[in-house]
Amino acid sequence: MDIFAPGTDLHAPVDGDLYTSFFGGTSGAAPLVSGVTALVKTRYPQISADELREQVRMASENIDGVNPDFLAGKLGRGYVNALAAVQTPTLPGIRVKRWSLEDSGGDGQITSGEQVTVTIMLVNYLAPAQQVSVGLMDESQLAFINNLESEVQVGSLNSGDSTEVSFMLEVAANAPKDTLVRLFTRIRAAGGFEDTPDRLELHVNRNRSVGLLFDGFRALYTATDGDHWDDNTNWDITTVPSYDELMQWHGVMAINGSIYGLDLTENGLNGYVPAELGNLSPLTYLSLRQNSLSGTIPPELGNLSNLERFSLGDNALSGPIPPELANLSKMKALVLRTNQLSGTIPPWFGSFQDLFMLILAENSLSGTIPLELGNLSKLRYLFLHDNSLSGPIPSELGSLLKLEELILRDNSLSGPIPSELGKLSSLGYLSLESNSLSGTIPSELGNLNSLDYLSLRKNLLSGAVPPELGNLSNLTYLYLQKNALTGMLPRSFLSLTNLQLFQFHGQELCAPKDDEFQAWLSSIPEVLGPTCGEVQLTGHIDSQTFAVGEAVAALVLPEATGGTVPYAYALTPSLPAGLVFDDSTRTLSGVPSAISPKRSYYYSVTDSAGSSAGVWFVIEIVSSVDVEREITPESIVMHGNYPNPFQQSTRLVFDLPLPASVRIEVMDMTGRRVLTVPPVRLAAGREHSIELLGATLSSGQYLYRLIATSAEGTSTHVGSFVRLR
Repeated sequence: MDIFAPGTDLHAPVDGDLYTSFFGGTSGAAPLVSGVTALVKTRYPQISADELREQVRMASENIDGVNPDFLAGKLGRGYVNALAAVQTPTLPGIRVKRWSLEDSGGDGQITSGEQVTVTIMLVNYLAPAQQVSVGLMDESQLAFINNLESEVQVGSLNSGDSTEVSFMLEVAANAPKDTLVRLFTRIRAAGGFEDTPDRLELHVNRNRSVGLLFDGFRALYTATDGDHWDDNTNWDITTVPSYDELMQWHGVMAINGSIYGLDLTENGLNGYVPAELGNLSPLTYLSLRQNSLSGTIPPELGNLSNLERFSLGDNALSGPIPPELANLSKMKALVLRTNQLSGTIPPWFGSFQDLFMLILAENSLSGTIPLELGNLSKLRYLFLHDNSLSGPIPSELGSLLKLEELILRDNSLSGPIPSELGKLSSLGYLSLESNSLSGTIPSELGNLNSLDYLSLRKNLLSGAVPPELGNLSNLTYLYLQKNALTGMLPRSFLSLTNLQLFQFHGQELCAPKDDEFQAWLSSIPEVLGPTCGEVQLTGHIDSQTFAVGEAVAALVLPEATGGTVPYAYALTPSLPAGLVFDDSTRTLSGVPSAISPKRSYYYSVTDSAGSSAGVWFVIEIVSSVDVEREITPESIVMHGNYPNPFQQSTRLVFDLPLPASVRIEVMDMTGRRVLTVPPVRLAAGREHSIELLGATLSSGQYLYRLIATSAEGTSTHVGSFVRLR
């Protein structure tokens, strides 16, 4: 790495004069470096590409001191610095222009017992340097590399000067097979200057046999209908290729003449994972995600002892996680999401000491979360959502001090939220929603200063909201709704000035009605929750479909809270023939006597002081022999929204033929995006609904866009609605 730039939770402008912090990765970091590079090119129009690269690199700021543990020493020259980069350079920029090696055997292959001469040409692209010395260092400190000369004195190098230096090394007779040797250059100069800008890689006793590799690749091709892959360029399994030919096969990954990985992501693989893949011992990277693979994970994959990154996500694999995968001790990233895996999460995952990403979401895993996961000190991403996990959240997860995202939503977890989670100072995203968590919200969560997203909704949490949550100054999304929380929101929430979305409805929790607190609520683009003293309903009502001539199981509609008792409940307009509503028990019942198309009904409550609230829902009466509705739809179908027009909120209704991640965007008539609903994962089925909270929108007509991403790709569907104040 030469330099780095921020790539996590970046604040970036979006439509509507707002900022978002859901922006990151290399997509966020690379533009920052590109922008600095553009500034330098503007300041020095005649600068060459090499000079430009070194100008930005040498002006960066070293911050290893605030990055102990595994990041220190791995950040290149440091943090990109725009101001320093446009100044006149004061440091040299001495880099390898080219290099070559000569082995004593003369065949270009480095083997045990040989002497090797490494010749390097260096160029100084920036400020002049005196007393320059060049060293070639063994990064891995391998015992079988001997007599590596430490430094060569070069003297002075002015800007544009070049020099050539040579180093001699010996490979011991006991050097292991197929080993990568990493060497790096160390440049020193007068004034205490030191730089380690370039790395050279040599292969010792490289195994260029294609036997096992070809057997494994051929078995995969046959097992997954390779003739019909989206891209099978150069995959000819009728004859054994040379090693160089094998490197040209689509998806085969190689560096410096050595195969190290296989990436067939989203390539139309259809079939099963063959056991022969376990013979591909050189692989450090294997990705078969986003295909149509089924069957079980073969235990033979546990033989891939060099594997560091492994993904079988977004397939249809089933069965338990094989215990043989415990042998993958070098694992850094493991992705098995969106399959049909069953059984428990193995506790031996806790032995993967280099693991920084564990994604097991959207499977059928059951049992408890193993406390051994608390041993993964380098873990940054832990996604276990959309499974059938039960039991408590282990307090040991509070030891994962590097954790940035923790998603445990949509399980059956119970018990209290461990206060130890308050130790996760690097956490930016925490989702515990849709479980059965109980007890109070621990005040220690207020220590999570990096938190941008917090969702505790749809649990059994009770008591008051701790005022310490007001310390979460970076919070952008906060979901507390549909628990059993009580009392008023703490006044410390006035410090949450970055909130873009806040929901706390569906329980006996309300907002202070004074002007200061209400002004703060009004500053949040999307907010849903009652003000203390106003009547509210405790939940929404799903769409209802009844059959003609069949008795309707008594449907109790939501009760009211807040306001002034007694309450008066009503349901309008008139119900279909045969259905009745009992306002004293809030119960809908009866025997429908005629088919009735979908129609919106408004269920409302009015307290004795005249305050009212209500929700819309749909009732449809179908034939008792109509079974079509039970069949999974063949395509995405939009059913519009209800109510339409609306004042506070409306619901988009649609069918999904496949499980999908669904995102909603709302645009005004000029095409400007004014509202976004974060992605939600939904199963295949009919009449899904997503609520749009439009209280902040001006009156008028709007367009909406539903974007569904499934195993078959991404599709977009549009519609419109009207907002009335």
